[in-house]
Amino acid sequence: MYELLLSWGIENLTGLAKTRDAREVAILIEAIRAKNALVIERFKLAAQACDAILDLALKIEDDVATFAITAPKTNNTRAKARTFLGALRNATHPACYRRMKKLRARFECTNDILSAYSFRVSGILHPDVLAEIVEHKKQYSATDILRTYRGMWMLYADVLARLLRLTANDLRFWLVDTPHVSIADRFANDDVDHIKRFMLAHSWPEGRLELILQQPGGLRRFWKAVEESTAAF
Repeated sequence: MYELLLSWGIENLTGLAKTRDAREVAILIEAIRAKNALVIERFKLAAQACDAILDLALKIEDDVATFAITAPKTNNTRAKARTFLGALRNATHPACYRRMKKLRARFECTNDILSAYSFRVSGILHPDVLAEIVEHKKQYSATDILRTYRGMWMLYADVLARLLRLTANDLRFWLVDTPHVSIADRFANDDVDHIKRFMLAHSWPEGRLELILQQPGGLRRFWKAVEESTAAF
C-alpha cells in the first residue's frame, strides 16, 4: 500500500512540475500528502475492522460451545433439529448479530467495496439461511448444525479479509473521487447469491470460495462497469 502511494505521488508530481510554477507545485504537494494520509488512515480502519470481525467469529466458537451444553437434543431428527435451531436463534444469535452490526458500521469509513460487501454479505448470517442449509443437506445433528453456524461466521470474516487484500493492491478503490457504491452493491449482491450456492454444496464448510472480483477478469469487469456508469452521467 505505501509503495503504491509513493509511486502514485511521484508520477503525479513529475508531470505537474513541468507545467506549474513553484507555488502551485507546493500546494499540490500538500494536497497529495493530505490524500495519502487519508488513504492510509482508511486502510488502517479497514484492517482493524476486519480483525474485529475475525475476533467476533472466533468468540462465537466459545459462545456456541457454551450453548451446546444446555441446548435441546436433536436426536438427528428434522423436528428436533427445528427446535434446536429455534433455541439457537433466541439464545445465542441475537447478541452476536448486534455486535456484528456495530462492527460492520466501521466499514463505512473505508472504501465502497468493503462498505457494500460488509452490509450485503452479512445477510448470510441470518438464521433462516442456517435453517435452509440444514434442510437442504438434511444434516440434523447438533454437531453438524453448530459446525455450519460457526462456518457461516468464519466465511463472513474470510470474505472481508479477502476484499481488504484485493483492494489494497488497487489504489483506485481508495483514491477515486467519484463514488462507485452502486456498482459495488451490484457485485456484492451477485456474490451473495454465489456464496449461498457455495454454502449449500455438500462439501462446505470445506473447500475455498472464489469471489467474483477474484475470478479471472473480475476486476476488469468491475472497473468497466464503473466507467460505463460514470459515462452515463
